[in-house]
Amino acid sequence: MPLPSFLISANLLICERVLVEKDEAASAIRMVDVFHVPAPPPGIEDLKAGDPAPAGATVIKTYALTILKAIAGHTDTHQLQIRVFDVTGEWTFMHEMSLPFCLRGA
Repeated sequence: MPLPSFLISANLLICERVLVEKDEAASAIRMVDVFHVPAPPPGIEDLKAGDPAPAGATVIKTYALTILKAIAGHTDTHQLQIRVFDVTGEWTFMHEMSLPFCLRGA
């Protein structure tokens, strides 16, 4: 998928932790690209975003370190959504991870 015309670069790292230093430099700790998890328990298809995980479900806690660089002078608000490639071979949106952000091109 090509980048929108206002973006110079877009990077997203999935990691176990993000460390932000006093000088605001961010470090991704233990980067990962694949999670091997067991099959979901019965009834998982009835869950909605925000529902607690049922007993026996595998829960993965991760962070997404995202760095976006826009063209000079671009100032606008956008929506960021993250998609994952699931076990059925389909791309799935992580709806609870949809967040607004504002770019302030220098």
